[in-house]
Amino acid sequence: MRYFWFVIFMLSVGSVSAQNSARVRELEKQRKAALAEIEMTSQLLDETRQTARNSLNRLNLLSKQILSRKQVISLLNQEIGEIDKQIAASRRNISQLERELENKRQNYGKSVQSMYKRRSSQDKLLFILSADNFAQSFRRMRYLREYADWQKKQASEIIGKQKEIAGKQKELEKTRAEKNALLGAREDESRKLQTEESSQKEEVQQLNRKQKQLQADLKKKKKQADALNRQIEKQIAEEIARLHLLFKHCSLRRGDKISVIGKNNAHWCIAYMATITYGAIIVPILQDFTPNDVHHIVNHSESVFLFTSDNIWENLEEEKLMGLRGVFSLTDFRCLYQRDGETIQKFLKNLDKEMHSAYPKGFTREDIQYTTLSNDKIMLLNYTSGTTGFSKGVMLTGNNLAGNVTFGIRTELLKKGDKVLSFLPLAHAYGCAFDFLTATAVGTHVTLLGKTPSPKIIMKAFEEVKPNLIITVPLVIEKIYKNIIQPLINKKGMKWALNIPLLDNQIYNQIRKRLIDALGGRFKEIIIGGAAMDKEVEEFFYKIKFPFTIGYGMTECGPLISYAPWNEFVLGSSGKILDIMEARIYKENPEAEIGEIQVRGENTMTGYYKNPEATREVFTEDGWLRTGDLGTMDANGNIFIRGRLKTMILSSSGQNIFPEELETKLNNLPFILESIVIERNKKLVALVYADYEALDSLGLNNPDNLKTIMDENLKNLNNNVAAYEKISKIQLYPTEFEKTPKRSIKRYLYNSIAVD
Repeated sequence: MRYFWFVIFMLSVGSVSAQNSARVRELEKQRKAALAEIEMTSQLLDETRQTARNSLNRLNLLSKQILSRKQVISLLNQEIGEIDKQIAASRRNISQLERELENKRQNYGKSVQSMYKRRSSQDKLLFILSADNFAQSFRRMRYLREYADWQKKQASEIIGKQKEIAGKQKELEKTRAEKNALLGAREDESRKLQTEESSQKEEVQQLNRKQKQLQADLKKKKKQADALNRQIEKQIAEEIARLHLLFKHCSLRRGDKISVIGKNNAHWCIAYMATITYGAIIVPILQDFTPNDVHHIVNHSESVFLFTSDNIWENLEEEKLMGLRGVFSLTDFRCLYQRDGETIQKFLKNLDKEMHSAYPKGFTREDIQYTTLSNDKIMLLNYTSGTTGFSKGVMLTGNNLAGNVTFGIRTELLKKGDKVLSFLPLAHAYGCAFDFLTATAVGTHVTLLGKTPSPKIIMKAFEEVKPNLIITVPLVIEKIYKNIIQPLINKKGMKWALNIPLLDNQIYNQIRKRLIDALGGRFKEIIIGGAAMDKEVEEFFYKIKFPFTIGYGMTECGPLISYAPWNEFVLGSSGKILDIMEARIYKENPEAEIGEIQVRGENTMTGYYKNPEATREVFTEDGWLRTGDLGTMDANGNIFIRGRLKTMILSSSGQNIFPEELETKLNNLPFILESIVIERNKKLVALVYADYEALDSLGLNNPDNLKTIMDENLKNLNNNVAAYEKISKIQLYPTEFEKTPKRSIKRYLYNSIAVD
């Protein structure tokens, strides 16, 4: 397998630069400033884009409003035109009626005048009396009366119709006046909207110009940052080349072991990369190991070199590290110890000359030529931090690690340009595989947290870095839940509100947003692994649709065995078996509900270093790796873990008891921080470390109160477990339990502590 040089982007939060030259320190300072400017410009560009989108939306809205006003104005003009037509028609009708009335008046006048001239009254009388009979005379008299009435009625109808038309005309003129007033108002509005539209167009144009300028600035700044990165990459590559010259000078061979122990920093990564690219075997050691553990690992691994933090070296004993030829500081790579006189010191003093001699034309990209090894060669010895006994050296090949890295690349856990906050120890398989190796392979920017990840420090780092992916252990998430979420949801008013349909969803949405913002606000998901997750916390996060998932693995698999993205995660599971792995549930009794989880595949180790007995014990005859975990697996390959095989307790009735499940219940009871359930004299005993700080704050930290509280906790616990799971007593423990770097309790240290 050829180990290619991958670009490493690293910063150290809250710590001094780890490089050993003023030039690199200055470059890192410039890069940090450049990255800050890029972040600021990117943020300003995002804000400008959003403002431009809002402004464009406003412009579009104004255009629609103007169009609407134009349509209204057009309709009003049509209506006014129609009213004008009706008024004109009314006027014509009135004029026509006036002419008819005038004609009638004239005709009636002529009739009256004629009758007067002709003595019409005598004619009328003669007309009546000349009738042949009385009936005819009466009819003639009635006719004359009706004719007169008709004339009057006709005139009256004309006058009435005239008045009616005049009234309608008045109403039409009133309506027209109203329409004209409305038309004027709409025309004013339209003019104002057009003015605003013009101003909005100018604003959009200005924002577009600003956006283009910011894009150009961002491109320029990224180009500058890339140039700085290339310079730093060159410096890092030179550091590796310098270490290679040192290894060569000391006649290190392929397969020699080099140990590294210390907090996460750039030099730790350089030492790691320098070792594997030389063809040597890296031995990462967890800095939480005791000096005796470190002595044992260095000696057992047969390490010839040790890279270490200065403070750790102060606590080690040279005489107990018989095989070491040299010890080097992770602060500046200076030699802290050499077995053979001062040869290493002398070489390091002349290292610049040696570099010039090896690369007379200067160190270039073409000079980066690393060792080629086959995939099946051992690349790494990783000593486990188990909870049940002394560490064993897990032998991992290049292919084992490549299986994890390529899975991360293939599933796009990380992408080029993403940001990651690395706070898990890089010496552990989990943090190393994804915070370092996978991130490095894809070009992710990794920020190494150079301090102990206390809740305060880590939350500040999340805010500053804004990671795209968070890889963590349950303890960190559980502390966030306990310190931030639990006090909130336990408030009386909140409990009442969460019982109201619809309102509860709104509250959960707000809690989810608050959590996401507190963790930087940009991550796509949180991957939790390394230990069992508190069920209460898991169920709550699942309920509020928080983007988290739980994976499963072990150092012997480098480490990943199962994983599912958060939107496919099945509650209670530990993810889905990887596509490069196989899993089965082995049951000695086919009728049993659970069995041991056994795996095999690309990620599986070759065995334990210099420990064939342990290797034979951990592998089945047909090649399956015994995980030591008990659980089940569904038809889709989702793994459900119940507990550890080594910690499982068999009750007198033959029932399987998983102490981890009881401990989860205990840890959720008042004033209990952590616990261990062990067996003594066929009875279950709970060792409990109480929340003494909370007890002190409430004035409850005295023996009587503690006994009352723990008696009540014991009663509540036993009321919620099966008869064979009942705890006989709670025994207080004065300090926190000793833990592995994964924050798992070292159970083997406490198996015989319970007393009557």
